[in-house]
Amino acid sequence: MGIQKADESRSDSIDVTHISLDLDFTQMNAFQISGTCEISFEALLDNINHLALDLIEMEVSSVTMNGADLNFDYNSPLLVINFDESMNTGDGGVVNIAYAGQPQGDASGWGGFYFQNNHAFNLGVGFDADPHNYGRVWFPCFDNFVERSTFDIQVLTNNGRTAYCGGDLVEQLVVGQDSLLSRWSINQSIPSYLTSIAVANYTHIEDSFESIDNSSIPIWLAALPEDTAQVRASFINLVPCLEGFENNYGAYRWDRVGYVMVPFSSGAMEHATNIAYPAAFANGSLDYETLMAHELAHHWWGDLVTCRRQEDMWINEGMASYAESLFLEAVYGNDAYLESVLDNHKDVLLYAHERDGARLPVSGIGHEHTYGDHVYNKGAVIAHNLRKVMGDEAYFEAAKAFLDANQFSDVSSLDMQDFFQNYTLKNLGDFFNGWIFQEGFPDFILKSWSTTQIDNSTDWNLQYSISQQNHYNPSLIESQSMFIEARGFNGEYFREEVNLIGQNSNGSINLPFQAKWVFLDDISHTLQASLSEEQMISDDGITNFNRAEFRLDIDTPVESPFWMRVENHWSTAESEEQENVYLSDDRFWRVLGDFPSGLISTARIRYYGNPDAGNYFDPRFFAVLTDLGIPEDSLRLFFRPLQSNVWQAHPHELGVQGNNTNYQGQIEFPLSQAGDYAWGIASDFVGVEDKTQTQLRLFPNPCGSDLNVSVNKETAFQVLNTSGQIVLSGQTSERIDVSELSIGSYFLKMGNQLLTFIKQ
Repeated sequence: MGIQKADESRSDSIDVTHISLDLDFTQMNAFQISGTCEISFEALLDNINHLALDLIEMEVSSVTMNGADLNFDYNSPLLVINFDESMNTGDGGVVNIAYAGQPQGDASGWGGFYFQNNHAFNLGVGFDADPHNYGRVWFPCFDNFVERSTFDIQVLTNNGRTAYCGGDLVEQLVVGQDSLLSRWSINQSIPSYLTSIAVANYTHIEDSFESIDNSSIPIWLAALPEDTAQVRASFINLVPCLEGFENNYGAYRWDRVGYVMVPFSSGAMEHATNIAYPAAFANGSLDYETLMAHELAHHWWGDLVTCRRQEDMWINEGMASYAESLFLEAVYGNDAYLESVLDNHKDVLLYAHERDGARLPVSGIGHEHTYGDHVYNKGAVIAHNLRKVMGDEAYFEAAKAFLDANQFSDVSSLDMQDFFQNYTLKNLGDFFNGWIFQEGFPDFILKSWSTTQIDNSTDWNLQYSISQQNHYNPSLIESQSMFIEARGFNGEYFREEVNLIGQNSNGSINLPFQAKWVFLDDISHTLQASLSEEQMISDDGITNFNRAEFRLDIDTPVESPFWMRVENHWSTAESEEQENVYLSDDRFWRVLGDFPSGLISTARIRYYGNPDAGNYFDPRFFAVLTDLGIPEDSLRLFFRPLQSNVWQAHPHELGVQGNNTNYQGQIEFPLSQAGDYAWGIASDFVGVEDKTQTQLRLFPNPCGSDLNVSVNKETAFQVLNTSGQIVLSGQTSERIDVSELSIGSYFLKMGNQLLTFIKQ
């Protein structure tokens, strides 16, 4: 049996140095192409006796080398060319393959080759294809991320059509009455999937860009003649985008900036110097200019430097997605940048796991998630966080040097970690392990703080305690820098970076004033498992803290503006263990503010515990309620003042949406005091009250191997973990052996009563 699949390591034995395509597109109305592919290669090992190429569903008529026919076996998707004589290290050769057929599209509908609306064009990846690289649909190649070569592409077209490919247009010749021969050459080495062609009745807009290396880079925007005016308007910020990216990542290293408009509206493709861009998005508006920026950014991240494996696609797509925010920063300023990264972070925290079907790490992604939300959007969050941890100067210096050192080659996440580590004293091993190589997010919470005036000074010493909680991340981040922010009684402001170690960090810093409020910067610095927002409140009525998922309705006149900060934490609120109280371990809110005396206001928070609804943000807590059969109207609101770990019931009005078991609704409550707010349940509200049943008591709590219970008769019991799973059951009247349980929090259910206990 012959070879059925190309060896993934074949680029270690053969180097494809150049590919020359000579293609006939005069039959494109029949969705057919024909031509030859000339492949120049060099043996990297001894005893190379064949060349295995990728090619999908074409007809191969001949393969020659030095004018002589070669034997070949073609069983799509693999073309195996057998050499007459084995080659040894350093030997070179050129094979010429004649082929024809209809290039294929990807089964997903995204990627491959398209014949649409008098256009023919390729998109270099297939979302369902394995591997995703999709050069093999229209020419024979090594279709992977690591094999790079230069290209010449010669295309024959007719009926007024012109071909646009990657690189420079070398020449165009009129052939016969109605045909045009176009020859393109790209001198930079690229993988097969970044090679491109687009054929239509195109013309192009020409411009140029003066690079920071003093070269003049031509810009070509190819479009149908009737679309050129609106294309020009939609790309008005292309040059400022180039200037911003060069400032961030170094000189543009390609011979041309090129976009070609195609009739495809599900995305764009970063073909080197010939980006396939949706014509519908170049409509004269600037509505889609971040997509323009994203594709251009690939000429640094994804084209110049390419991920070695699909599992590290975030290096391509996450960095390009982050560059969308850098574009907004360069063109519209820091506020536009922050709005972009904060909106993206909220979208990731709320929806990425729903759209991808799981909470995933950024690196090590599976094939089905290569082009998912975690790669693009969470990858952008990570890029922002890395910038903030390293600082702008170190981050961008490292990025420029990394791109320069690895230009026109492939890299991994570990390569990036090791390289960037040379530009900072921060431990990037901890950063990559915590943010990139594991799923979820950490949540850093200021547990407590106090100040003491320094003797004979106007300065104050701030002592702080900060805890790290998990939001679906399996392990804590070993070290992490954050900024502590302080506000004074007279509007003073101070900010200082601190380094946090492990789960609990205690320390102190000096302030030039007495602090009224102290908090962590999770708005402009490290984006974590929290959504925070600050506003100056100047009017009565409704103020929405949209990012923090919080609404404030003020009934009294606001005499002078006051500052308010709302933090929506997506983690457990640490507290002292309180008998008969179970708080949500999905979310709590922290509210800070210079509330004026006499303020009358109502706050509103929403809960989303229905897995069948579009929003499902609180799964752990409501999964427990579902498994225990606890109705929704058992919810209560709890409050604790700042600096306290003791929660107390807080007045509220519960708004059940729909029925009493779909766990979706809102809680409204009076707000006039800073502190933490969380929903929960108390055993007083669980089930149907049984007046004849003795009140259940547990001791000791926390317990060791034995948990004592006080009931008046032998009673069936169940012990459940915080996910609602039954981990122990039986009958008892006085003692339960819990020695086999892991350390943690549990529920004991006996009859209609539910109590919490901790196993130590």
